[in-house]
Amino acid sequence: MNRRDLRRALHCVLRIALLVIPDQLTKYLAVTRLKKHGPVTVIRNLVYLIYTENEGAALGILEGHQVLFTILAIVVVAYVIVSCVRMPEERCYRIMNMLQVMIGAGAIGNMLDRIRLGYVIDFIYIRLPRISGPVFNVADIFITVGCALLIILALTEFGCDADYADDEDEADESDGGTDKL
Repeated sequence: MNRRDLRRALHCVLRIALLVIPDQLTKYLAVTRLKKHGPVTVIRNLVYLIYTENEGAALGILEGHQVLFTILAIVVVAYVIVSCVRMPEERCYRIMNMLQVMIGAGAIGNMLDRIRLGYVIDFIYIRLPRISGPVFNVADIFITVGCALLIILALTEFGCDADYADDEDEADESDGGTDKL
């Protein structure tokens, strides 16, 4: 690994670490305040802060598979760091890069809980009409928003890919519009 790649990898790790801080801080507050003093209403009949311990993934699925989740988090973070190093430095890739960093930070935030506690601390509860809503945390928000926006980027002509498509169209027109079979 050359110096430039090492610098980019360290920069990526630093950005992940900076996003892990609010996740871990809010979980600490959930333990010290919510666990002792009970739920807090943020928006009546909609958003509550309530301390829960989740031994599974989203909505408690795969409960008790902490080793699997830890390995998955390590793989995700390794991918994010490699992606940070290899991704072109053009401006149009910065959003994609940041979304991947959000996903990596979310994976690390929940992994730290699993390793340290054996479960993930969740505390944000959304009460939906006729549905018992999920209880989640800041790391879950990073993962969900990061994945959703990456999917939107992949499905739209956003950023660099749109420029590339325009270049291809111009190249097709310049060769006289003939198709090669």
